Amino acid sequence: MTQDVLFHEDVYDALRSAIARLGGYKVVGHRFWPHKSPDKAGELLASCLNRERHEKLDPEQVILLLRWAREIGFHAAKHWIDAESGYAAGAPVEPEDRLGELLAALNRSREESARAAAALDRTIEQMQARVAKARR
Repeated sequence: MTQDVLFHEDVYDALRSAIARLGGYKVVGHRFWPHKSPDKAGELLASCLNRERHEKLDPEQVILLLRWAREIGFHAAKHWIDAESGYAAGAPVEPEDRLGELLAALNRSREESARAAAALDRTIEQMQARVAKARR
């Protein structure tokens, strides 16, 4: 197991630490680009984390990399991003807890939609009664 770095100079350095913990450039690169050989995928990934090169990871790939790191209990890269963007380092959320949060949000949304639909029904009924009364 590699020794974790205590300080990361920049986002590239923080992401390189995550890649090291995930098995290195070849392993992670091949996960990103399974159609490439591990060597070629590793070279591309190394280029993406070299600020002198034009190849870069897109934001979705960075998030995926952070997810993979979270799965193995490595949070330093995400915490570096938190600190640099002015946030407190957030604790990881267990998938079961996140599922509970999403289900609760869905239920609140359904309840709110039902209340809004009932209010619209009442307004429509009132308007229909006014129109019918005006026609008499």
